[in-house]
Amino acid sequence: MSKKKKLIFGLVILLILVGAVVAVSIVNSIKEANTPVEESSQVLDEVLFDLGNTGNVASMQVTYGSDSYTLVTDGVDELGSTVWIMKEHPDWSLSYMRTYVLSMGVQFYSYMTVEENVTDPARLDEFGLKNPVSSFVVTSVDGETHQVRMGVKSTDKKYVFCQVDDDTNIYACDGSFATYSTYTAAGLRSASIDHVVDTENGTLVKLFCQKSGERPVEIEYDEDRVAVYSQGGATYLGTNLKFLSPYDNDALMVYTGLQAEYFENLPELEIAEVIDANCQDFSIYGLSDEDPVFRETITSRTGDPGEYVYNTTDYIFGYTYKDDTCIYFREGDNNIVFGIDVAGMSGRMFTPFQFVNQLMFYEIISNVDSAELTIDGRTHQLEILREEEKEDSEDSGERLTVYYVDGKLLEKDLFTSLYRAMISVAPDYEIVGNEPIMNEDDIVTFTLHLITGEDKVVTYYRTSEFYYVAQAGEDLWFAAANRYFDDIRTALDACLE
Repeated sequence: MSKKKKLIFGLVILLILVGAVVAVSIVNSIKEANTPVEESSQVLDEVLFDLGNTGNVASMQVTYGSDSYTLVTDGVDELGSTVWIMKEHPDWSLSYMRTYVLSMGVQFYSYMTVEENVTDPARLDEFGLKNPVSSFVVTSVDGETHQVRMGVKSTDKKYVFCQVDDDTNIYACDGSFATYSTYTAAGLRSASIDHVVDTENGTLVKLFCQKSGERPVEIEYDEDRVAVYSQGGATYLGTNLKFLSPYDNDALMVYTGLQAEYFENLPELEIAEVIDANCQDFSIYGLSDEDPVFRETITSRTGDPGEYVYNTTDYIFGYTYKDDTCIYFREGDNNIVFGIDVAGMSGRMFTPFQFVNQLMFYEIISNVDSAELTIDGRTHQLEILREEEKEDSEDSGERLTVYYVDGKLLEKDLFTSLYRAMISVAPDYEIVGNEPIMNEDDIVTFTLHLITGEDKVVTYYRTSEFYYVAQAGEDLWFAAANRYFDDIRTALDACLE
């Protein structure tokens, strides 16, 4: 034998050995990943049937559990993709991506024959094929028909066991093939969610939010509320929004960034799947009208006075699933249950305290004539004396203002630092229903005498080493950290030096 022939012969032997090793390794991996498998012929990448492409398919009937439906082709779209229609629901729009995946089942092949001539029900049951997990029947335009019965996946999820047509062999196919027949009819339906009302160009008119077990939050736009104050070149932001519930205290202002940061930046809700196209019992998803997990109703308006256009969306969110990556969802009185990406909840707020402005008892200094501050058992007098505005002044908005604490004339910066510390006390959490245990010998009181003749009084009681509490309603208390009151003491000491 020539050297050249010997080399070729050697290469052939080597290729055969490599092929044998690959075949054995695949067989062994499948054996290890599932129940013991008897010796069988090992056939790699066997084509079980091939109808070419979806253009050659007339229909595909899918059975998954108790769900059964038939897809028929209806030509192609402008991009050349096959259009599928569900025979039982011809009016439904179907998910392009899911019908695309499903249509890949027109070509079916196996990695190997796991076992030949299996008819024993007990043996079939080991592979999930006695009562198949799912199945599909694909029919070509010229009448060629194939049925695939899907069993369970191997424990490593790489393979799914199946049988084809009247063949009694059990094949190991790519695990992704199981996807072909595990879409429900509702899961194939493509549906859309109305986008959040025009928040970028519109005005929030009303917002209702409620989390199960929490008090409902109702906020309303009030034309008469002053939203922006200006003083000495500084701008102080308020809001035109007011609480209807659960807070009935005017001292509690709605979070000033609600329109800009919350309302205008709600993420669009992306449908992951249609769970139930005609739901009759929303409670199993946490979507009942009586007690949903979350509910959010937004009304906004656009246009000019007298020509306003109002738009309302009503969103209901239920339980999470798929390891909290998805959440059940429906729109208002719609009977379709969707699964949406849980990211759609990002930025949404449902508990009342989230909507409270952190400057709870805020009052702009230009609205104050004088004040009393009681702290550490002493009451201090704060006075603001303003000269009458002179009409013939070059700057008609300029007037002399002087500041006193306990009769001592102060620089403006010292006085305003103290006042700013007083109105900057912010709540850390709220206490509802039960009156907290308080030390009434350690109280801090602000009494603001407004230029309108009204008085605003806020009293904080020591409740622990770390917190004071202030009452803001009959059964509502807010706790503020001790650090705010230390800041007041520091500013006061600077004024009294």
